Amino acid sequence: MTVAVALAIATLAAACSEVPAEELEARYDEVADGGATRLPATPDAAVDDVPCPFPTDGLGTVTCGEVVVDPGTGEVDEVIVAYAHFESFAGAGAAADPVVYLHGGPGGDIVETADLIAYAVVDPFIRERNVIVYDQRGAGLSSPLPRCTEAARLEDEFFTDATPHTALADDYVTILRDCGVELGADPSLDLTAYDSATHADDLVTLLDALGLGSVNLYGSSYGSRLAQTVLRDHPERVRSVIMSGVYPIEENLLGATPGTFRDALDAVFAACGADPECSTALPDPWAALTAVVAQLDATPVEMGVPINDRKQLTVRVAGDDLVNALHAALYRRDSAAMIPDLLIDLGDGDTSRLERLAADSLTDLADVGGYVTVQCAEEAPFTDGAEIAAAATGDDVVDRIDLPPGLIGADLLEVCSGWPVGEPDPVENTPVTWTQPTLLFSGGFDPITPPHWAAAMAERLPDAVLVHSNDLGHDSDESLCAQRIMADFVAEPSIAPDLGCTTPDTLPTIDVNAVRWRPETEWTLTPDRVDLGTGGAVEVQSPDWFDVPLDAGRRWWRDLDTLDLTSLTIVPGPASPDVVTDSFDVQGARGDLEVGGDAPPGWTRAEFRTAGMDAVLFERTGSSPVTVALAAYDDELDALVANVLEPVVASLSGG
Repeated sequence: MTVAVALAIATLAAACSEVPAEELEARYDEVADGGATRLPATPDAAVDDVPCPFPTDGLGTVTCGEVVVDPGTGEVDEVIVAYAHFESFAGAGAAADPVVYLHGGPGGDIVETADLIAYAVVDPFIRERNVIVYDQRGAGLSSPLPRCTEAARLEDEFFTDATPHTALADDYVTILRDCGVELGADPSLDLTAYDSATHADDLVTLLDALGLGSVNLYGSSYGSRLAQTVLRDHPERVRSVIMSGVYPIEENLLGATPGTFRDALDAVFAACGADPECSTALPDPWAALTAVVAQLDATPVEMGVPINDRKQLTVRVAGDDLVNALHAALYRRDSAAMIPDLLIDLGDGDTSRLERLAADSLTDLADVGGYVTVQCAEEAPFTDGAEIAAAATGDDVVDRIDLPPGLIGADLLEVCSGWPVGEPDPVENTPVTWTQPTLLFSGGFDPITPPHWAAAMAERLPDAVLVHSNDLGHDSDESLCAQRIMADFVAEPSIAPDLGCTTPDTLPTIDVNAVRWRPETEWTLTPDRVDLGTGGAVEVQSPDWFDVPLDAGRRWWRDLDTLDLTSLTIVPGPASPDVVTDSFDVQGARGDLEVGGDAPPGWTRAEFRTAGMDAVLFERTGSSPVTVALAAYDDELDALVANVLEPVVASLSGG
């Protein structure tokens, strides 16, 4: 431990000790009874309607707005909160208590991309209730904190330098600590007003401005911690609460991360061990992981990572980067289940799957103010180096988790030594108890909020239902089963929901043969009747992929794993970028079609290029126009065009 960290811990510990236990108990009793709020209610807060920053087509009636939650004092600027309001299909018959989604972070955002999460956050409730999402102050569109200028300057260096993160830690800790000093010197800011208690007060101000009384809270990750704060400080505003990726106020997130990461990987490797093919191909997963980390340390891999349709960042991946990418993969079931295949690939010298994972581990070091501010106020004061050392079990690869330097563990404690957040409030390390009906979700692969946290919370609450799935990660509410349970719960919180669709004791199937990124040598083309809507129906030879009917036409997904966005689309009408871009919007793909190339008589060919994926389209003109499009990663495009796209076009041409 450095001297700076030791001094910071000592100072924070001294500050904590100044509040006697009996006073803390009295304060907690007061807020638990709803008698204390840090900001006065502002029922007259004005709502300003603003255009929604995301496409609303197909989402029903959606309105967006802004509310001033803190008018500011003196030289401190006012703070606004941006929100999106999804109107229930029931219209005027919608229930009076909407669902309010509390996103993760801290320092995350949701409003700008609310259309992308609507299926998971909005759809379970929209038939009966309105749904509100909003950005917490300091991030997204809600008065975001200024970016850290020096971190912004060095951002590309961080992702293009293969020096292990552990060796970069001192530099980036210094940069982020200086960022805190920089923000603290800004007279228009008061960083003490960016904590969970203030976030909870902001929610009440937003509800008052919208004329709402009690609501149903849905908090994910940090959002579950914020939900607890709302239940502590404003219990009268909560009808029911859903928490996923449960983050109890009293738990030590900073010190627990390496051990939680290890447990999550153990669960994935147990699933591999239970599968005969996987266990044969990967008999010792931990040894394989250690070997490929050492391999990447010795010889980092250079690869291109798509950022959007016109930008690609060339990164050099070392062992630390792989560790961070695995941590990111554990958040979702599909990507967690492919970890054994990734290790097999890397052991064979195949880095193509790693290229597809690398983008998930990129972090904008310049835009972490909201995260660091909350963690410095509410986690660092109650964490010491001894706790972190105890959580780190030795020299294993999990102990190298660093997301990136300066954001967890002892590094964050040092960053916090320069972050002006004021004295810690012991209430932010005190368990909260409430009586409102509660639904808790946890996943066996969760690498950041372990399942036993949710289990312990469920045990101490008088009206809680715990839903645990061994085969889910941090996003333990991602399944259709979870969404059905949430919908039933919010409709009737007093009735225990039916958990019959859950599989609490199962692990994901690990099929190493089905998800290899090896070039395919055979493509199965099967006769299929494709409904072209106004263009009629035709018999074509289509690949034996997962198919989805469209409003007009059809789309087939190869769907090898969660990263595979390869698709074939057949639709009536002329060629358009929309034919392919909506099949890989996750890449931020936008651009122009470039017409040209060989095509059968009566057809024209066009290409659509992005940084990560490409597409080839064939358009048949005339009285019955039709477009056939293939979207694929650039390293596979030529083979897929020859073996899938062109045979389908030939079939449509009668050839």
